[in-house]
Amino acid sequence: MPPRLLWLALLPLLALEPTLSRAEGSPPPFFDPEMSAQLRAAGDLARKATEDLLRSFEMLRSAIPRYGAPYVDEHGNIVIPRRPRLPAPSPDAPDRA
Repeated sequence: MPPRLLWLALLPLLALEPTLSRAEGSPPPFFDPEMSAQLRAAGDLARKATEDLLRSFEMLRSAIPRYGAPYVDEHGNIVIPRRPRLPAPSPDAPDRA
């Protein structure tokens, strides 16, 4: 049987599906209050972990030495100047948006 004929044969059954699946009473809510609280707690933990990860990246970036563009001095030496370190981010600093 070609696939098109199969779909045409199943079409009336698919059209009747909503009437076949009706149950007595209203359906239960998708999330019960306990699951909603667990999802909210998981979201809070994920947000805190992300903030901690971003803070550790900022600390890593400030710990890495910064260098300027290299140049050759009057004696023929290649000099790579070290730039001052960035200030460490303070924990109570406002977030950049």
